[in-house]
Amino acid sequence: MNRNVVIVCYSLTGHTLDMAGEIKRGIESEGLSCSIFNLKDEMPDRKVAEEASGIIV
Repeated sequence: MNRNVVIVCYSLTGHTLDMAGEIKRGIESEGLSCSIFNLKDEMPDRKVAEEASGIIV
């Protein structure tokens, strides 16, 4: 079973990205893997979304 969570956010100044990092730390403390995509810099491809067990926007 894939236990990967993807966080998608838009952070212009870095504050939202900092919050996403805190959420990621909590997710990883529960034994799941987590990736953050800041839409300001990059877009996750469709495969990332399809393989994720959860998506946080």
